[in-house]
Amino acid sequence: MDEFESLVEKFFPYGKWRKGQKRLSKLVYSGVKEGKIVLVNYPTGTGKTIAILSGILPLALEEGLKIFYAVRTRSQLHPPLRELSRIKAKLDLRVSVLVNKQILCLLDSMKKLSYEEFIKYCSYLSTTGGCPYAVKTYPGFKPPQPFSLAKLKEYAKELNVCPYVLASLLVRDSTVIVGTYSYLFDPKVRNAFFADTGLTPREIVLIVDEAHNLPGALVSMFSRELRLEWVRSARLEALQIYEGERLGELVDGLQMLENFMKTLRKRFGDEKVKIEPSTIIEVSPSLSLLESAVSYVESYYFSKKVPARSYLELVYEFLSSLKMGDPRYVVESIGGEKIVNTCVSPVREVSPFFARTYGGVFMSGTLPPKRLLEFYTGIPEERIRIIKMPNPFASNVKLIGLSGISSRYVNRSEKLYQRIAEIIDELFSIQSEGILLAVFPSYNFLRSVRLKIKSTPLFVERETTTLGQVRRFIEAYPHCVIMVNAWGKVIEGVEFKLNGKNVIKTIVVGGLPVPEPSPSRDRLTELLSVFLRSPDEGWAYTYLIPAAMKIAQAIGRGVRSKEDRVFVVVLDERVKDDPVYHFLERLGYTPKFVKEPKQIFVEYLKNFQLSG
Repeated sequence: MDEFESLVEKFFPYGKWRKGQKRLSKLVYSGVKEGKIVLVNYPTGTGKTIAILSGILPLALEEGLKIFYAVRTRSQLHPPLRELSRIKAKLDLRVSVLVNKQILCLLDSMKKLSYEEFIKYCSYLSTTGGCPYAVKTYPGFKPPQPFSLAKLKEYAKELNVCPYVLASLLVRDSTVIVGTYSYLFDPKVRNAFFADTGLTPREIVLIVDEAHNLPGALVSMFSRELRLEWVRSARLEALQIYEGERLGELVDGLQMLENFMKTLRKRFGDEKVKIEPSTIIEVSPSLSLLESAVSYVESYYFSKKVPARSYLELVYEFLSSLKMGDPRYVVESIGGEKIVNTCVSPVREVSPFFARTYGGVFMSGTLPPKRLLEFYTGIPEERIRIIKMPNPFASNVKLIGLSGISSRYVNRSEKLYQRIAEIIDELFSIQSEGILLAVFPSYNFLRSVRLKIKSTPLFVERETTTLGQVRRFIEAYPHCVIMVNAWGKVIEGVEFKLNGKNVIKTIVVGGLPVPEPSPSRDRLTELLSVFLRSPDEGWAYTYLIPAAMKIAQAIGRGVRSKEDRVFVVVLDERVKDDPVYHFLERLGYTPKFVKEPKQIFVEYLKNFQLSG
């Protein structure tokens, strides 16, 4: 056993290393020690989480660093915490978990507020003495072990202190912090986090889980939206509450903005339309007038002890976000009901933070290409190190592409939807057990095919679908068709398991899941073309690479261990295009192409009835 192995063995909680784990652990240790950002493209099921933790932990303890394990959503906290609990069973390891204040709040009256309303009212209660847990000094404490949010809240209640403050104090005494992206990437939340904990970015080793989500999360974090209903409510709010001398001017300005958005809806329908920021500013109240009105209305709400967020503030925040002449931002109307100021390239906002961190790891089973991550984060090429591993279970995937079919917008028709539906129905009719997962480019495309589907039981993802609804349906109907949007939450968050076994047998990708064209996508293509010095690559990185990542992500739902076998059909000949084909090939998947649907069914029967 070499020196490194003896170093990490005490952190590795399992009796035996899987293939590639020890190599990964060693390379992560050496890479981060050199201050690198290590890109880890290891498939689901290969044990990358525990391997990375086992490699980073000895470095953190050697150098006196904190590991921040960043996840996109609260539901993704559980896998790293599960692995950390196994490590904690071997040795003393201090771990803290950071979720938003509202989840930890002990006041029942605060639970039903929106998060923005909660933050504002929490601050008001804390500064005015209205919160019984907002004390100025805190007793010394040792949080209950093993750590859990429930025990933290219980302990805080006993001490009559705020659980969020205790959680922040716990960070100072922890080696590992598990929290959501916002704590490090949202400037307001990040500044508060470092101020509350006394930490600096230089003390942080960053682990970004599910890093294929990072570009989209950053874009969303720095974008702002304005809804027609908010403008209406802001006008009514001004009429009912505001008593400033310029009330008439304020109401007239809000009415003009409302009329403008209605005109967009009437003229363009659901089409996404680019709007110049100056056009919006011309039909809106001035920022100074809105700022004055927001201050007045907030004071009124606080005096009445009403925990409400001002609609005038929502309008003010959006108008404040408009940046004249900044090519990184695009303002677009979406159906007239909503205007979004989209941050196409957040690099200027996030690159200073990445530059100050000690080092880190970006991990995913479907990691974006290095150049795409450079574009979004500003991490220089010389600081990046790549570790990748083809899917060791790729041989368990039978991947078929159908020639002569395309889901391009110009090819979409009732005939296309009917053809896709018939293939799904036929495959499900010969599938004797398990789930057929049908994945579509958008909700509209999904709904069009759904009208033609005859198979039952059938679950259809909607914009409001919860992961719990999907799990309950699978438990009730283990042999069924599940129809999902490639860009929705189900494909990302649901484990399709019963009794510990993956029950997906077939995956039908009903059309290449290319992002829908929009003004912001057009701008992204322009910026990427300049960054990559190639218009062709700029277009491919905007549309085809994200589509390939979504196909790989769908396959990953079906094959998560050596016991899983899945039959995958892509109903779009564009899977032959080099960017898509080579992306899948690098992960270990080699598509076979057939010309007729009947050949798909022959291949299916070969895969599940004639092979072992």
